[in-house]
Amino acid sequence: MIEDETFTVIALHQGDLDLKTQPVKLKLFGRDSAPFDENAYYESFFNVDLSACFVYWNEKDTSYRESLLQALGR
Repeated sequence: MIEDETFTVIALHQGDLDLKTQPVKLKLFGRDSAPFDENAYYESFFNVDLSACFVYWNEKDTSYRESLLQALGR
């Protein structure tokens, strides 16, 4: 696995959020910098629910799976 990977991230909520009681939902965009390579680009979701002691990372769509695995496996 690679040592680090950078992402562009946006929050999927508006307004204030209480991290202790409300889940945080984020959308990650990987390999989106210039020069843009459509074959390397991927999107995924990262969610943190501290009240349930749960953190999870989901693929946005299976079409991004290969790009995501290649990015993390280099």
